Amino acid sequence: MSISYYLISSTGGVVPDHIAHANTIITIAAPIQTFLFFIQSFITFSLPFVITIFIMYKILILAYLIGQSPVETQKTFQMEQTFRTMEECKQHLVEMDPDRGTYDVLWDFVNKMNFKYDWLLAGCKNDQTGEEFLIEPSYPKGKPDELRGLDFRPDIGV
Repeated sequence: MSISYYLISSTGGVVPDHIAHANTIITIAAPIQTFLFFIQSFITFSLPFVITIFIMYKILILAYLIGQSPVETQKTFQMEQTFRTMEECKQHLVEMDPDRGTYDVLWDFVNKMNFKYDWLLAGCKNDQTGEEFLIEPSYPKGKPDELRGLDFRPDIGV
């Protein structure tokens, strides 16, 4: 079994061990230097990307069963898609259909739930940082009876 050692030169180049074999201390230290060079390269170029992957933003929707008690039937749904930035998430959340005047994401949600659920709050959230952005329905035709007198906000509850 042959183990190769590399010497990291001051110019950033790598020299094979047959050139550096005369100096045992450098030859033994070379794997450590190579490892440290790899770690430094990883931290400089890859780590920001890896961290970005884990700091994701998601869309959450608080909804209730239509015609029933919103307090008793409320559930939080998470959209499958995630976003890299809060701005991307917000932009997707607040896209509106100009003909219906509704948020596309929430219209899609209500349709996929076969009109059994209606939304109370929706927002973008990052679990690692706690950052969030919320929107509420406007009820242009008035609040449904089961929602009158109720206010749903995460900071104060129902």
